[in-house]
Amino acid sequence: MIEIIILSCVAGLIGSIFMDITESYMSQKGINSGVTVNHIGRWFVLMLKGVLKHQDIETTKVVSYEVTAGKFFHYIIAGCGITILYPLFLYLFGIGMEAPHMLYGVIFGFLTNAFPWFWMMPSFGWGLCGIKKPTASNTIIAPTISHIAYGLGVGIVFELFY
Repeated sequence: MIEIIILSCVAGLIGSIFMDITESYMSQKGINSGVTVNHIGRWFVLMLKGVLKHQDIETTKVVSYEVTAGKFFHYIIAGCGITILYPLFLYLFGIGMEAPHMLYGVIFGFLTNAFPWFWMMPSFGWGLCGIKKPTASNTIIAPTISHIAYGLGVGIVFELFY
């Protein structure tokens, strides 16, 4: 069991790196969700202080260490923490750990869009799936692509090491 947890954390970190590379490339092509590491850090720090909802995270007072907190949340809490759900996902759907992980990793990555669409973006004050975001962004397509890249990274690690 501990091996699967460690493998999940490593897979989550690799998946998060895949996500960042994909988001960087998409940003160069003008495709982005509008979510920045600053937003994530601000949201995370203020959530820990009991502020669960914002009018608009972009106008919420800046937190001095929000970039560091954003990176921590992205890689450790989201990357490692969420990926621990991957083996559970396989178990709940009766797939088992001998699955073709590249395929199921991508499916899992797509399903992780539930977190930004139904929790993070509404908490930011942007509504479900970010439809109320005040400035132009691609709050549906950008997370979909980046979360699939995350899932691909997860799948590759599980395929190689499990």
